[in-house]
Amino acid sequence: MKKGITIGMDLGDKKHQVCILDKTGKIIAEEAVTGTRAAMTVFFKQYRGAVVAMETGTHSRWVSQIAEAEGLQVLVGNAPEWSTVGPYLGLVPRLDQFPIQVCHPACPP
Repeated sequence: MKKGITIGMDLGDKKHQVCILDKTGKIIAEEAVTGTRAAMTVFFKQYRGAVVAMETGTHSRWVSQIAEAEGLQVLVGNAPEWSTVGPYLGLVPRLDQFPIQVCHPACPP
């Protein structure tokens, strides 16, 4: 179980960019995961019990279904809302990390 781990995903057509935070909000890994069902299943198996956040889009449905099947808590949000609120709150060093900032317990609401 990877409780306390938060994963933010920027879903692309061929690869998905991933940023992983520990329970204190420190980035512990950043990587690209191949955008296939098999690769996503292998990736998510390592993080059972974690929270994963992603924007709505072409791939969010099937990726979120795999994550849920592998025991992750999934948060899917509307990208325009995140990109509008994030900079205003001063939480976002990079816009593609905003899903993490929103759902991670170490980050202010």
